[in-house]
Amino acid sequence: MKCEKCGNEINDEDVFCQNCGWKIERENKVESKDNIDDRKINNSLSGHKKKKTKLIFAIASIFVVIIAVIVFFMLSTPKDVKIEAKTLAEEIYNGDVDKYNSTNLFVRGYIVRDTRNVNNEDDGYYMLVSDIENWETLDTSQMVVFQYEEGLKDDIGTGSKVVVQGRLKIQEDSPDMSILVGENIEIKERVDPTYTVDFEELNKEYVGKKITISGRMINVLGDGHYLSDIDISHALRLNGLTDDEFASYFKNGSFATVTGVLTNDAEIDVEKIDQNQFTKDKSLEYGKPVRDYVNSYVNLGEEITVRGIFVKNGSYSVPYSIQDDETGQFISLSVPYENIDLDEYFQSGEYCVLTGYISEGGTSYVIDITAIG
Repeated sequence: MKCEKCGNEINDEDVFCQNCGWKIERENKVESKDNIDDRKINNSLSGHKKKKTKLIFAIASIFVVIIAVIVFFMLSTPKDVKIEAKTLAEEIYNGDVDKYNSTNLFVRGYIVRDTRNVNNEDDGYYMLVSDIENWETLDTSQMVVFQYEEGLKDDIGTGSKVVVQGRLKIQEDSPDMSILVGENIEIKERVDPTYTVDFEELNKEYVGKKITISGRMINVLGDGHYLSDIDISHALRLNGLTDDEFASYFKNGSFATVTGVLTNDAEIDVEKIDQNQFTKDKSLEYGKPVRDYVNSYVNLGEEITVRGIFVKNGSYSVPYSIQDDETGQFISLSVPYENIDLDEYFQSGEYCVLTGYISEGGTSYVIDITAIG
C-alpha cells in the first residue's frame, strides 16, 4: 500500500506515513468491521443449521426406536387364531403344530368330561370335540386334550358348548402328544353334567342327577323293563320305555348303555339308550349256548339264561325254539303269558338271549320264559 501524499510504501498497520507524516485513512477498516459482522452472522446461521440438523437427527432416531419397539411387540405378541376342535385335533395328530408355537388359540368345540376322574380331572385335564353326538366312537385324531388348572365347575357337563382360549404346549419329541393349555373358557351353551357310574357305585347320592350306566336289558314279562348288572344281582327299572321301543333294542343284542335321571336308587327315567359295536359284542358274552344245556343235566325248575338263534317253528304246540348256532341243537320255548308275542321281539333267524325256568326235561328241554335279554 502507498501513501496518497508522497507515494511512499507504508505498512498495513501504520497510521501515519513514515516519510511525510500524512495520516492514512483506511476505508477498508470499516469494510473489515462489516466483514467481521458478516462472518459472525454467517457463523451464527451455520450454528443454527448445525443445531437444527442435530435436532432433526435426534427426532428421527427417536422415531426409529419407536418403530422398532412397535415392530418388536407386534412380533413378540402372539397372534389370535380361531379354530375348530376337529381341525386342531387333526393337526396335532399329524404333528403339524410348529405354526402354533407363538399363537393365541381360540378353540371352539364341546366339553367331554368324566366325573370318575378317569381322564385325570383332578389335574384339570379334559377333552374337546366337534362331534358331541358320537364322541364315544371318536379316536384320538378327533379329540383335543386340554388342561385347565382352575378346573371346570361341577355344573358344566359333557356336551357344553365352549370356546377355550389358550396356547398349545408343543411336545418337541412327540408333537402328536401336544396339549392345549387353557387360560380362559367361555361357555356358549351349558349342559347339566352326566355321571358315569356302574351298579356297584350306584347309591342315593346320585338320586335326582343324570347318570349313564351300562348293563343287560331285561324284560321281565308282566313286570316291566329293567337294566341289570351281568349277574342280575342289581337292577334298575326303566321308566318311560314302551314295549315297542324296548323290543327294538334287541334286534342287535341285549347289552346297552342307558342315560337318564335317577329318580330313586332303583328306577331311572330314560332319556337315551345307546347300542354300538361294543354293546353288540358284549351281548354275545351273556348267557350260555344251547349246547351247554342240552349236553348236560339240568334240574326241573332251574333258572337258566341261554343264547342262540330264535326259530319260529310254525307249530301250534311248539311255536318257538332257540337253536344252537354251531350244533343245531335246540330248546323249546314256552311263554307263560298269553299276551306276550315273541314275534314283537325277534325275527326268525335272529340271535337272542332268553332267561327262564326248565319246565320239562329228559331228552328235550322246555323253558318257560321269564325275561328277554
